[in-house]
Amino acid sequence: MSQALMDLKHFFAGNLAKELVASAFLATLLEARAGFRAFIFAQMGCEEAMKLAQAEWIVRVEAESVDVRLDATREGWVLLVENKISPGSMQLGQLLRYYQNQIAREPRSRAGWSTSHPT
Repeated sequence: MSQALMDLKHFFAGNLAKELVASAFLATLLEARAGFRAFIFAQMGCEEAMKLAQAEWIVRVEAESVDVRLDATREGWVLLVENKISPGSMQLGQLLRYYQNQIAREPRSRAGWSTSHPT
């Protein structure tokens, strides 16, 4: 997984929070599988889903308080994913704050966001 700092000893011992493990798994799929990226981007309503899925992405876990962060290396896109495995962990306005922080840091970036949660 690109640039994700994770102590594998803690991972295999089961000492990581479930949400962090789920985010790491999601990040691994997003990084490795263009088809999975295309599916996620399409679910977000992205008109450029197929094109963006083929782009090169830097995928990070727990970057700048965001569970999974994807940065396209050439297109200027940033995708912020908040991964929720417990319905009680939802915070009102959380993704909006992340989006606003991203735009404040990099006004020229094209930012999108999504949340994954149990139904």
